[in-house]
Amino acid sequence: CTSVCPNQAFLTYASQPFSADLATWTVAGGRAVAGKPEKFAALQASQTAVLTDFCNECGNCATFCPTAGRPYVDKPRLYVAKSEFETQADNAFRITGAGPDRKIAGRFGGATHTLAPKGAGWEYRAPGLVVALDAQLQPTGAPDVSAPEGATLGLTPAAILATLLRGIAPEQLPAV
Repeated sequence: CTSVCPNQAFLTYASQPFSADLATWTVAGGRAVAGKPEKFAALQASQTAVLTDFCNECGNCATFCPTAGRPYVDKPRLYVAKSEFETQADNAFRITGAGPDRKIAGRFGGATHTLAPKGAGWEYRAPGLVVALDAQLQPTGAPDVSAPEGATLGLTPAAILATLLRGIAPEQLPAV
């Protein structure tokens, strides 16, 4: 897909293989009750993302895709403009900040989730959930929940955000 894009809207990035059993919770009595962990794996060393500001959705990448995919839709879509990012329901990501203050936001199911560095780990914020995580995305304390009773909460979006933020170098992104 990267070689057939007339607008050079794709970027490839190195991704360190990562797999983990991620925590899940169910909200009961206003508290997070631990559930069965979810497996997450991102094992491919070379990944591709779409720079939406350059993509005109011409479909060249879909025409030449060896796996019959639609890379301009299927691959992670990176946004520079916050206003455009916020109109997306899913598969939208926005990296902001510099150096140790780099953070990432992602849209999942119409809601924004964020992952920001905090000490030697991360702070993950999702609708109804705030939790401190170590570098391997394991909770370092009890999560703060405000989700409704019976809601199921998990860290798969945090793992997706971490994979993108760790792999995409600042110089690969358009200037904000």
